[in-house]
Amino acid sequence: MPLQLLPMKEADVPHYVDITWAAARGDLMGAMFPNGMFETDRQWLIDDKIQAMRKHPETTKTMKIVDSDLPDDHSTGKIISVATWKIYPRERTEEEMEAEKKEGEERGHAPHASAPMLEAFFSQMGKCKREIVGKKAVVYLGILMTHPDHHRRGAGAMQLQWGFDLADELGLPVYLEASPMGQPLYARCGFETIKVVDFKPRDWGMDHDIPHVCMLRPAQMANGHASRLPT
Repeated sequence: MPLQLLPMKEADVPHYVDITWAAARGDLMGAMFPNGMFETDRQWLIDDKIQAMRKHPETTKTMKIVDSDLPDDHSTGKIISVATWKIYPRERTEEEMEAEKKEGEERGHAPHASAPMLEAFFSQMGKCKREIVGKKAVVYLGILMTHPDHHRRGAGAMQLQWGFDLADELGLPVYLEASPMGQPLYARCGFETIKVVDFKPRDWGMDHDIPHVCMLRPAQMANGHASRLPT
């Protein structure tokens, strides 16, 4: 059976966290949790994600891709890919942007996470986003992760197409920050690299740098029909 793209439910959130860790533990999440992720960290991330889903159901959408051919007792509940989108359908006020920033700061961090590293990283990410997008209406891809066991099956492209269909219906650009792993896919799908994030993981204990870039897909609407990804 083909892969299915579905809205994620609260019951799926533990799998969301596990897939994110499996996909990015050798990337920045390794620096975020320099001593590894403990069960208390995992539970904190689960609770944090559920709270976010409940607080902003209209503007925060989390999607999953399910492979129904996987066994019922599969470790990630047959989910192979997850993505979180934030939709800003109109220009925001300065007050709204400050409220969102404050909300993020008040969330805090998982018990064993490197708070200084997280604050430095997200500060640079926020700076890039403000410079490139500012208050403008936009569709923002906050996270897209596919379990390493299921790379090159088209899951990433399926996730992107969902966001593109929404963005094109609204006539909005799509913005994201990309790791080296995701950048080639995003470039093939029409994203342009706007800026390199000024953040060096070596400063936080990693043995290599992972240059992240800010990317933008311009608003598109061709002949009244939403654009499709290249095949």
